Amino acid sequence: MTDIRNILERSSARETAMRVAVGAVAKRLLDEFGISITSHVIAIGGVHAKGEKLSFKEIRKRAEASELRCADHAREADDAPDRRGGAGGDSLGGIYEVIVSGVPVGLGSHVHWDRKLDARLAAALMSIQAMKGVEVGSGFGVANKPGSQVARRDLLGPKGGFFRRTNHAAASRAHVERRGHHAPSGHETHPDPHEAAPLRGPGQQEAFQGCGGAFRRLRRPAAAVVGEAVTAFEIASALTDKFGGDSLDEMKAEP
Repeated sequence: MTDIRNILERSSARETAMRVAVGAVAKRLLDEFGISITSHVIAIGGVHAKGEKLSFKEIRKRAEASELRCADHAREADDAPDRRGGAGGDSLGGIYEVIVSGVPVGLGSHVHWDRKLDARLAAALMSIQAMKGVEVGSGFGVANKPGSQVARRDLLGPKGGFFRRTNHAAASRAHVERRGHHAPSGHETHPDPHEAAPLRGPGQQEAFQGCGGAFRRLRRPAAAVVGEAVTAFEIASALTDKFGGDSLDEMKAEP
């Protein structure tokens, strides 16, 4: 084999097209149970969208209307040229967020490590090409805070039932939040030459021309859509595990 593209395409994000299609079916099922999912880009190349407090519906509306799938349109307009091309046409990494609204309590397992909803969602997101990190709720930020600032606050509502004043674990009924940290496109397909070891036999490192594969300067908007799709699939899978049934009517039936 002399052409790395013969095996390189096995790692191509083209395979996620099928996952997006399956995710669309999963979202249709979740609609029947009042569960909604959206995604939006919150950072590209170190440029972060402002921490504006928006509702789920507003985030979805703004993200769908954005070329970069960013709910902060003002920030997008200010920095779009830099974020699209990067310095010298280089690729850029970034962060997107997937939000699920209306998730019923009790999905997943609290005793089986491999069936916990956090674990299933993290694995699904990490399976996407170039994903290098997944945050749950307040994510990496809680590592530097004392427990008193990140403790869960379960309170009794005035009309009965419990609610949470804080949601650092992103596990309340209102929202399930996951953030994916996506690496920039690698230079194995970059159009500019770079140093790399020869593929055949030992020898001195030599610069070679990028092989001209599927190089992408910016992949975050598409990655957010894929993250939304795999999340939908996992939530739908957990839903069917919990309620079972061979039809939608059986799943909706009162116990």
